[in-house]
Amino acid sequence: MVLPNKNIIRNLHHFRFMGNEAVHELAAPKPAELALAISVIEDLLNFFYELDYKASQLREMRRTKKPRPPKPSKVIAATPTIATNP
Repeated sequence: MVLPNKNIIRNLHHFRFMGNEAVHELAAPKPAELALAISVIEDLLNFFYELDYKASQLREMRRTKKPRPPKPSKVIAATPTIATNP
Protein backbone atom coordinates (compact mmCIF):
# COMPACT_ATOMS: atom_id res chain seq x y z
CA MET A 1 0.00 0.00 0.00
CA VAL A 2 1.28 3.43 -0.90
CA LEU A 3 1.08 6.03 1.84
CA PRO A 4 0.60 9.76 1.40
CA ASN A 5 3.71 11.87 1.77
CA LYS A 6 5.19 12.64 5.19
CA ASN A 7 3.79 16.19 5.31
CA ILE A 8 0.24 14.88 4.98
CA ILE A 9 0.82 12.24 7.64
CA ARG A 10 2.32 14.82 10.01
CA ASN A 11 -0.58 17.20 9.44
CA LEU A 12 -3.13 14.45 10.09
CA HIS A 13 -2.09 14.56 13.75
CA HIS A 14 -4.18 17.74 13.98
CA PHE A 15 -7.25 15.54 13.51
CA ARG A 16 -6.21 13.59 16.60
CA PHE A 17 -5.57 16.79 18.55
CA MET A 18 -8.93 18.19 17.48
CA GLY A 19 -10.64 14.97 18.62
CA ASN A 20 -8.77 14.91 21.91
CA GLU A 21 -9.79 18.50 22.64
CA ALA A 22 -13.40 17.70 21.83
CA VAL A 23 -13.48 14.61 24.05
CA HIS A 24 -11.26 15.54 26.99
CA GLU A 25 -11.71 19.29 27.16
CA LEU A 26 -15.27 19.46 25.79
CA ALA A 27 -14.08 21.99 23.23
CA ALA A 28 -16.21 21.62 20.11
CA PRO A 29 -14.36 22.19 16.84
CA LYS A 30 -15.44 25.11 14.71
CA PRO A 31 -17.72 24.25 11.76
CA ALA A 32 -15.06 25.39 9.28
CA GLU A 33 -12.52 23.03 10.89
CA LEU A 34 -14.97 20.13 10.71
CA ALA A 35 -15.82 20.85 7.08
CA LEU A 36 -12.16 20.93 6.13
CA ALA A 37 -11.44 17.77 8.13
CA ILE A 38 -14.26 15.93 6.36
CA SER A 39 -12.99 17.11 2.99
CA VAL A 40 -9.48 15.85 3.78
CA ILE A 41 -10.81 12.46 4.90
CA GLU A 42 -12.88 12.18 1.70
CA ASP A 43 -9.76 12.90 -0.35
CA LEU A 44 -7.79 10.29 1.57
CA LEU A 45 -10.49 7.68 1.04
CA ASN A 46 -10.48 8.49 -2.68
CA PHE A 47 -6.71 8.19 -2.72
CA PHE A 48 -6.67 4.81 -1.00
CA TYR A 49 -9.71 3.14 -2.50
CA GLU A 50 -11.15 4.85 -5.56
CA LEU A 51 -7.82 5.44 -7.26
CA ASP A 52 -6.84 1.81 -6.72
CA TYR A 53 -10.20 0.66 -8.07
CA LYS A 54 -9.92 2.82 -11.20
CA ALA A 55 -6.33 1.75 -11.82
CA SER A 56 -7.28 -1.92 -11.49
CA GLN A 57 -10.17 -1.38 -13.93
CA LEU A 58 -7.75 0.03 -16.49
CA ARG A 59 -5.35 -2.86 -15.94
CA GLU A 60 -8.17 -5.35 -16.45
CA MET A 61 -9.39 -3.57 -19.60
CA ARG A 62 -5.91 -3.70 -21.08
CA ARG A 63 -5.43 -7.33 -20.07
CA THR A 64 -8.66 -8.54 -21.64
CA LYS A 65 -8.74 -6.38 -24.73
CA LYS A 66 -9.11 -8.16 -28.02
CA PRO A 67 -6.20 -7.98 -30.41
CA ARG A 68 -6.60 -5.22 -32.92
CA PRO A 69 -7.35 -6.29 -36.43
CA PRO A 70 -4.47 -5.65 -38.82
CA LYS A 71 -4.57 -2.35 -40.62
CA PRO A 72 -5.74 -2.72 -44.19
CA SER A 73 -2.96 -2.40 -46.70
CA LYS A 74 -3.18 0.25 -49.33
CA VAL A 75 -5.12 -0.98 -52.29
CA ILE A 76 -4.03 0.32 -55.66
CA ALA A 77 -7.00 0.71 -57.92
CA ALA A 78 -6.75 -1.35 -61.04
CA THR A 79 -6.71 0.54 -64.29
CA PRO A 80 -9.98 -0.11 -66.06
CA THR A 81 -9.61 -1.90 -69.34
CA ILE A 82 -11.77 -1.01 -72.26
CA ALA A 83 -13.07 -3.91 -74.24
CA THR A 84 -12.75 -3.43 -77.95
CA ASN A 85 -14.63 -5.34 -80.62
CA PRO A 86 -12.30 -6.73 -83.27
